[in-house]
Amino acid sequence: MNNHELKILCFEDLEADSIIIREQLSGEGLKFQFDHVTNEAEYSDKLSKVKYDIILSDYNLPGFSGIASLVLAKKICPDVPFICISGTIGENLAVELMHLGASDYIMKDHLSKLPVAVKRAIQVEHEHQTRIRAEVSLRESEARFRDIIMSSYDLIWEIDKEWKYCYTSGTIENVLGYSQEEIIGKSPFDFMPEEDKEKVGSSFSKIAGERGIIKDLENWNLHKDGHRVCLLTNGFPIINSAGELTGYRGVDKDITQRKLAEEEIRKLSRATEQSPVSVLITDLNGRITYANQSVVRLTGYSLEELIGGNPKIFSSEENSNEEYEDLWNTLNSGKEWKGEFHNRNKRGELYWESASISPILDEKGRMTHFLAIKEDITERKKLTSDLIEAKVRAEASDRLKTAFLNNISHELRTPLNGILSLGGFLLKPDLQQDEKEACFEVMNESSDRLVNTITNYMDMSLLFSGNISAKIKPVNLTALLDKIYQKFLSKSIGKKLEFVNLLPTGINNYFICDEGLLEKAISHLVDNAIKFTVEGSIILGANITDKEYELFVKDTGLGIDAEAQSNVFKFFMQEDLANTRGFEGSGLGLTIAKGLVELMGGSIRMNSVKGKGSSFYLNFPVAV
Repeated sequence: MNNHELKILCFEDLEADSIIIREQLSGEGLKFQFDHVTNEAEYSDKLSKVKYDIILSDYNLPGFSGIASLVLAKKICPDVPFICISGTIGENLAVELMHLGASDYIMKDHLSKLPVAVKRAIQVEHEHQTRIRAEVSLRESEARFRDIIMSSYDLIWEIDKEWKYCYTSGTIENVLGYSQEEIIGKSPFDFMPEEDKEKVGSSFSKIAGERGIIKDLENWNLHKDGHRVCLLTNGFPIINSAGELTGYRGVDKDITQRKLAEEEIRKLSRATEQSPVSVLITDLNGRITYANQSVVRLTGYSLEELIGGNPKIFSSEENSNEEYEDLWNTLNSGKEWKGEFHNRNKRGELYWESASISPILDEKGRMTHFLAIKEDITERKKLTSDLIEAKVRAEASDRLKTAFLNNISHELRTPLNGILSLGGFLLKPDLQQDEKEACFEVMNESSDRLVNTITNYMDMSLLFSGNISAKIKPVNLTALLDKIYQKFLSKSIGKKLEFVNLLPTGINNYFICDEGLLEKAISHLVDNAIKFTVEGSIILGANITDKEYELFVKDTGLGIDAEAQSNVFKFFMQEDLANTRGFEGSGLGLTIAKGLVELMGGSIRMNSVKGKGSSFYLNFPVAV
């Protein structure tokens, strides 16, 4: 007030009294602007136009009174202090003035008290206005707080030092289903499931013991209808003037949906991580932003190596550019692409994947990433390939069995027919001796053929069932080869073939094997050589090294196609039954020879050129 220039309105009909009042105020060092009016009209005009800090008014005015002056002032400017100055006012009028709102009254014979009265009136009014503003601010604050509470979805609460609710916002009914009346006086722990009370209570006790702030304390509660509600609690301690903890105030936020969503995300994340299929996410440029553990296991790359990389690292470069172009065109059009990749892992191993790749869209339908779901189908592809191969083998086996049955039928019926027909022919009484001899020769050949056929089938059956055993003993190799040579010499001469028994000089005549089985094996090879050689020669022989004995049969016969050579040792196979039907035999010779040689611990191999002949080699370790 000392630095503020006061605006003072003085309503006084006597000029002299006005001067005295002014001088009295000036003498106290007050700074002021002093306006003097002498009648009602001037007084009313000033009140309407100027905002004054204080009004000084005489009581006895011509045609006007101090009470009328006060009433007019309170009507126009009710907050401006009013002091009545009079020389004749009595106690009753003074009381009435004070009752009507005057700040004070001063007798003219005590004007020395006026400065103090002015200061006090202005100070009182200032304090009054300050209090009014504070009350207004408080009401506004309360209204604001009330509006915030009423509009908030969160639960606002206060608990006392016994941890009992002493206040909750009306949101309690939306959050837990209880009314405020049902909540007040109860503890927050009264609404928690048993399994949460101890855990949350322990955390809260520790916080309260340290008078700490409750920060994001998650706690599950039971709604009035029984379903679970998760609240996120934040609160501050209430400390009284004596420094005592008297409770807590805070806010509970319902995060049930968020927790349920988080749990769903966790389940989906765990399902993705634990999925046996590969899950891969890339950005629009093909950079990997996510890969699950199946990708790591299948490819051999670590997550650190995968994230930020490109799926091209898996490529075996077997997929064509056209396939990749189709993939990207499909994805960029917003569609799903399905197909297969033949990829290569970090170790260099090839594997097959069945893939489904689709765009990931945001809430506006814009592509943000690509999702690839891939399954390892290596075993499935192998199984499919094996099934196809098995089917081919089965079909070939069916054809082979049919051909074999036809072969059996032919090999049995042909010599039988010859024997039967010639047997009847021999009964003719007029049959000449040379004719009889010719018939007997044919019948002998047919009988030998029949016996050989049956023997071969029996040998094959015994081999197949594992009922042949090798009787190992020293064998005179020279004698054995000569025996076989003599056995087939006449047959080779009959076909006008050169038959050579070739033994290198210095050969050890004895080696360990089963003589009968070895003879049978070599006999099959020689028999085949003679059968399929039209002209040229047959060579029977042996070689020896430090490590093995090698017996061989070579011919200049028909030879075998390179494509058919892998099958000649299999059951019931000649090179081509259809093409060799003109040659007698069961087609089991090479199969039997291979089985017998392997039974004795040896091996058999061949070299053949179509149209130039074949060579068969029987190898036995020296130790045998």
